[in-house]
Amino acid sequence: LRWSFRRTTRAAQKVPADAETLGFELAMRLVSLIKDRNIPAPLLLNLDQTNCEYAPGTDLTWNPRGTKQVDAVGQEDKRAFTLTPIVSMAGDLLPFQAVYAGKTELSAPCQIKDKSPQAEETWAYVKAHDLSFTESGNESYWATMKTLQAMFHSIALYFEAQMVQLGLPPHSQCVVIIDAWSVHRSQELRDWIKSMFPWITILYIPAGCTGL
Repeated sequence: LRWSFRRTTRAAQKVPADAETLGFELAMRLVSLIKDRNIPAPLLLNLDQTNCEYAPGTDLTWNPRGTKQVDAVGQEDKRAFTLTPIVSMAGDLLPFQAVYAGKTELSAPCQIKDKSPQAEETWAYVKAHDLSFTESGNESYWATMKTLQAMFHSIALYFEAQMVQLGLPPHSQCVVIIDAWSVHRSQELRDWIKSMFPWITILYIPAGCTGL
């Protein structure tokens, strides 16, 4: 099997016993939507949040043999931000959203003090690619109702542009596949999407099945 003894790096994901059935049911719902409502590939998006640590720590380092206590730098540093990649079934990569802990715009990367040529070049790239750096509004770097609303407004703009390009009627049916995280499944978010964008259907990856 070409195995070797390795140190564990993460807890094993608890996969549901009926994961195969849950995945099949999700696939059938998706197939039904695409077929019954004639949804083209650009109007189907998949997204997921990922945790990005500023300085990933490790529990391994070089030290003299026989040392009983070994210090590790940065092992307990958990500072991070949340990055949300968004891609369409047609292969289009939408602007990422990055969420940072904090309550003001200074909590996230912003062009306020640094006027160097390198900074100007960086921010020209950010603006050209419509990248989104936003504060969470609290001490957590995870997505909130506020950041999700901003993201769905951006998604709606993409969908509307694709409808024009494809010659489809305004507000044609679209689909967003998203992870079954608590904020994503909240009644508040679902009611808001239904009110603002009734033409967007949300499908959830079953809990514990994201990596399958």
